[in-house]
Amino acid sequence: MTNKKIIGVLAAALCLFCMTFPAYAAGGHTVVIENVVSGDRYAAYQILSGDIETGDAAWGSGITEEGQKALGKPADFAGAVSGDSSALYQKIKPYLGTPAAETKAASGKAALSDLPQGYYLIYDADRGSDIHLMNVKGSTVVGNKNEAPSITKKVWVKDDAVHTNSGFHDVSDHHIGDSIPFRVVGTLPSDLGRYTGYYYEIKDKASAGIDIKPETIAVRVGETPVTEGYTLTMDEDKHGFTVEFNDLKGFRYDGGKQIKASDTIVVTYDGVLNQNAVIGSEGNDNTVVLTYTDNPETGEHSTTPEDPTVVFTYKIEGIKTESETHKPLAGAQFRVYRHKKEGIITDARGIIGMDEREYAKAESNVFQGWTDNRDDGTIFTSDANGRFEIIGLGQGNYYIEEVKAPAHHEGLDRPESVKINAQIADADNYMGDGKETLTALAVEAGGMRVLGDTETGTVAINVENPKSQEDGPTPTSEEPTPSVTAPTTSTPSVTAPSPTQTTPKAATIGPKTGVNRDGAWYGIAGGLIMAAAVVYILWRRRRSQ
Repeated sequence: MTNKKIIGVLAAALCLFCMTFPAYAAGGHTVVIENVVSGDRYAAYQILSGDIETGDAAWGSGITEEGQKALGKPADFAGAVSGDSSALYQKIKPYLGTPAAETKAASGKAALSDLPQGYYLIYDADRGSDIHLMNVKGSTVVGNKNEAPSITKKVWVKDDAVHTNSGFHDVSDHHIGDSIPFRVVGTLPSDLGRYTGYYYEIKDKASAGIDIKPETIAVRVGETPVTEGYTLTMDEDKHGFTVEFNDLKGFRYDGGKQIKASDTIVVTYDGVLNQNAVIGSEGNDNTVVLTYTDNPETGEHSTTPEDPTVVFTYKIEGIKTESETHKPLAGAQFRVYRHKKEGIITDARGIIGMDEREYAKAESNVFQGWTDNRDDGTIFTSDANGRFEIIGLGQGNYYIEEVKAPAHHEGLDRPESVKINAQIADADNYMGDGKETLTALAVEAGGMRVLGDTETGTVAINVENPKSQEDGPTPTSEEPTPSVTAPTTSTPSVTAPSPTQTTPKAATIGPKTGVNRDGAWYGIAGGLIMAAAVVYILWRRRRSQ
């Protein structure tokens, strides 16, 4: 064979290949379904072959001969394919034959390849869900059509000046004794219409530090309260409960309404942070799970992962020391109070009026609540090591009032402001690890801001008393004082947040007659800075003249 003939044969073969390849590619489409459950088996059944939009349709390979006879002419059937997908699926399901493609989902995707043009039923063959009835004329990517139900839980964050993100979130902090609102919202599957019955169970569980108040549990469909059609069961330990609908499909509410796929099931209740509450970053978890029917064919149930919330609480650890020697002082007595509302009413010296205060009550130093009566407020007394503490406080502004100073020492000349601040990493994405969530804790007092210990939930203050002019012994302990920060005489000292800090330092407060320490240190520092700026500007102007 001559070279010309060889070249001619090769050219002819190449032309033939080029002519046939597009035909092959046109019939080899791929459908990718995203956001699916990895490991589930997906199948694609060709219901009709050809182009149903032009009327050029015939029964596909996925319909048995029995089905082709029972379902009638392909042209007639093609006219119904734009109807409800669930009803159409139920109609053709008994006549499904061999799938054109099958695959096991991996990495959240199911890819069905080499599909000839036609009209297909594609679905999760393991669950009988995520049904797609679609005209395949080219490769495409689609999302998970029939989403499974979900459950989310949130806890109330206080609406005050300290908490900037008030409302329902994953993370909050509270006082021991607070009644805390919780909210659970459950969704329904988008293919609810395919189920003849639908089981739906919400199981809520709190840690030992949270008591659930059964009388506050309320169930709603959307915003409509419901009191029947479900079973409410409290756990024996009173730290959990279950709301169970045996059949949501048969459930009726608000004068006969039927549940729709777009509805939500909402459960709200209050929980009380009790005396067993964990202090610090371990936190007090509260979780919810949903058990539901996940297969309309078998009625099998699935359970969602837990969705947790957490409530933190903290403590103030104080030590009473002598100004000159830093030795601990025993016998100092204090009350702790706060203002009743955000609009603080003060006297001429800037001190909160007696009528605007509420005093802390405690048992064994554990916070119990507030009282308007000063005499009913707990007196906290420094021990032989100079220590006193109040356990179970949330973020907020508090005031330390010295009721009685140790003998031969001067007490605080006015109440001292003590503010607890917490730094939360992500208030709406709590994954059950409090140490990753409570990233910093700080106390502001005496014109200082000092970090606390997130793990133990402790912020520390050092209350100093100078010796009085009287002679005589001083009732002090000879044990050394822990490391504390001496009071500054210039501008306020600020410690930068550091999540790795584990040992709390103390913010120091003490008698400073004539100084309003309910925020006055910051005002004084700011005033000095402004005055210095004015002097500097005047000096520059004189030099330029």
